[in-house]
Amino acid sequence: MNIQAAGAQCLPAFTADETNCPTVSFTDFSTSTSGVIVAWSWDFGDGNIANTPNTFTANGTYLVCLTITTSSFCSSNFCKPITIDCINAASATKATPAKRATPARPPSSWSLPSRPVTTARRAATS
Repeated sequence: MNIQAAGAQCLPAFTADETNCPTVSFTDFSTSTSGVIVAWSWDFGDGNIANTPNTFTANGTYLVCLTITTSSFCSSNFCKPITIDCINAASATKATPAKRATPARPPSSWSLPSRPVTTARRAATS
């Protein structure tokens, strides 16, 4: 979507550096002839809308969008598909199931006390 005054231009543009995949760095090359760019809004297509760089968590193609706004209220966006294919399924982080407590086991051998065990009985009362 482009919103701008007649003759004015604000053109968002960016490049993506996938050298450290799955972390991708994006460099802004936006220009404007309608005021100074005062706001940049990123949408990485994976639910993350924070600043660059972005770390993707799964292989796939993501539509990454940059929207810019200038001091003259010119607003425009640019979207570019980014394909992530460097995440190995075998090495992907998986949740480790919690270990269950091991029940206490009786000792493998029993020994009786060295002195006799006595038990006292109460006399029955009526």
